[in-house]
Amino acid sequence: MRRVILFLILLTSIGGCSRTIQPDAVPPVGDITETAPEPLLCSGEESEHRTTADRRVSFENVSFSVDSSWVRNVEYFVTPECVLVVDEIKPDPVGARTLNFNLRYSASDEEAYISTFPIEDYRNAFARFPHYLENREADLRAIIERPASIRSYGVEAPPHVRWMDGSPTFYAKAVKRDFANGSGLFVVTHISQDAFITISNWQLSFLFQGFTRDGKYFVEMHFPVKLKGLADEPDEFFARSKKGKGEYGSSEHLAAYNDYILRTAARIDKAYGGDFQPSIHQIERFIKGFGVR
Repeated sequence: MRRVILFLILLTSIGGCSRTIQPDAVPPVGDITETAPEPLLCSGEESEHRTTADRRVSFENVSFSVDSSWVRNVEYFVTPECVLVVDEIKPDPVGARTLNFNLRYSASDEEAYISTFPIEDYRNAFARFPHYLENREADLRAIIERPASIRSYGVEAPPHVRWMDGSPTFYAKAVKRDFANGSGLFVVTHISQDAFITISNWQLSFLFQGFTRDGKYFVEMHFPVKLKGLADEPDEFFARSKKGKGEYGSSEHLAAYNDYILRTAARIDKAYGGDFQPSIHQIERFIKGFGVR
């Protein structure tokens, strides 16, 4: 009997000395398997956002003046260079180190967005996947260099250099305009992700894209704008509106929509500069004084 008791004590002791591997003791998967690379390689983080109510703004190599009649204040910051490494995301954040300026309107909560960066660095950010760039930069340069070839309005729009998740439905009032040390193309346009959408003040904007004279820097400006007499919100999609013809997506439907867009673009092209808010004169004066050293 004593031997049995000692044997049981021995078994209990052995059980007490055994070690159960807890879940947190299991080597993490990352230690034994190769992790997938991140889609973006960024050289830093977005800088602190600063705001000024000064009429004259100077930040790094950019300087300009604002008109208090339509600009309340200016927010400015830097976004870092981000290189596309793996083609598995929408490349909105891909690009060069960029200086950004947001102009807050005096009469509303809307903001104009201005950015500038070295165009070569932008190309390099897409070096592994150049199909995202297409030939938009070269096409825009060609238009700016031959202003006589510019048609004042039309369906779609001249090339948008930066990749964007959307497309312009039309353009109007297209004209070459100079800034302090470069030149670019100015248009009225409407950018949307929706197919067959009617034109309204929703997402209507002045768009300016240009290059410095030395070709090193690209400048892009988006100014939300409202046009007198244009609806503030889009109507039903063209497919369901009274203007629509044919079945959705049919050749008849597409032809009717393009005809509607072209007629609307022609009407906007004939509008007076003062019918826009901000006015074309105010925006052109701002562009003319914008400088990139």
